[in-house]
Amino acid sequence: MTLTSNTILKNDQPFVEKVLRNALEVVDEMIITVSCKSTDGTKQVVEQLEKEFPNKIVLSYEDVKDVKMLTWIRQVQLDQSKGDWIWFLDGDDLWNPETVKEIKKHFEDNIDAISVDPYQLVSLEHYDQEWWNKSFTKFFKKQKGVHYEGDWPQDWIYKDDKRLYWKENIKRVPRMSQFKFYHLALLKAYSFRQEHVAYKYTNIVPTKLPEEDITWLSSQNIKGLSL
Repeated sequence: MTLTSNTILKNDQPFVEKVLRNALEVVDEMIITVSCKSTDGTKQVVEQLEKEFPNKIVLSYEDVKDVKMLTWIRQVQLDQSKGDWIWFLDGDDLWNPETVKEIKKHFEDNIDAISVDPYQLVSLEHYDQEWWNKSFTKFFKKQKGVHYEGDWPQDWIYKDDKRLYWKENIKRVPRMSQFKFYHLALLKAYSFRQEHVAYKYTNIVPTKLPEEDITWLSSQNIKGLSL
């Protein structure tokens, strides 16, 4: 089974290069759309990666007048993808490639998607305990009837008329909580979502990460990620 990642970026420094390089270890194809309004060097990072990985990265740019149209951009990426499975990869989602390799073993299962849990990082050693019960559909099978509905950022992935959401169909969209990724939104200076949505992270409860996660994060030498 092949894997294509789909990513929309705008001002995702300082973590975007590490996010993408880790993902490049485990994808067959990476489709990236960068906002023409991005000003922090994200475009230059992606353009350099495209030169390094011309056979993997498919790069384009968007200049939508209304951010609701980002749902349309997502659909274009999905239609363009050649992989058997799609990885919904945001610019602030840091993954251990070994975790993705384990997830890929489930692509042969009789399922439509996979929901996984984030560690919402507040530092190199702590995550937000308030996010303990969140889980997101990050991997889904490319098949007939799969499409996006709803205006961004309220867009959802569907198969025919069924939303690929674990709470609505746990058999077809299993929640695999053993697989974690690191969400870096709180550690960035800029948030795509917060620019356009009256959304704030509240009631943050810092909680110590498992030691193995701290060790791995420390080994990554990620610029901008510190205690």
